[in-house]
Amino acid sequence: MKMPNFLDYLFGFFISTLVFFIVLAVVLFGVESNVNSDIKHKASKFVNESCVSGKLDADGFLDFTRSIHKYGNYDIEISVDKVRAYPATEQNGNKRIRTGEDTYSTDQIMDAMYPKSYKKDGQWVNPQYQDYALNAGDSITVTVVRKRSITSGVYRVFFNGSNANTVITRYNNVVGYSYGM
Repeated sequence: MKMPNFLDYLFGFFISTLVFFIVLAVVLFGVESNVNSDIKHKASKFVNESCVSGKLDADGFLDFTRSIHKYGNYDIEISVDKVRAYPATEQNGNKRIRTGEDTYSTDQIMDAMYPKSYKKDGQWVNPQYQDYALNAGDSITVTVVRKRSITSGVYRVFFNGSNANTVITRYNNVVGYSYGM
């Protein structure tokens, strides 16, 4: 039995629309994958350059964050574990050095590089930012988190019921022991 022409057209329209959205999804997932790869590369490059130079370059950090934010809504967190040495005396009187780490968060690092005293009425009055000094053995960690994604977000909502934050990369390195430059 032959279907009427209207059902043939309707079926053809449905199949072509379905194929279009499948192709679109594959292309968008590919683009998102390339963006994520570029973000990972930029994060590792920034951390490695900071480890080699021995400082977090304030202008370089602004360039890094701008290059990430051009792709969308991302949170960029940075932390530094600074190695500290403390003099200690054992019970038998021998002196030795005890080491530990002090961890500095994103807010503490930002306050050091971009002091609030550089602003007047919300405007930057001193364009010379301060670099954040590092010592050998200090560890730098950069974490980039995507807030929401349209492409993979639709997939996550459909299968997981949530389009929560996604960690794109978490990269760390130790000053004085840089690899991958």
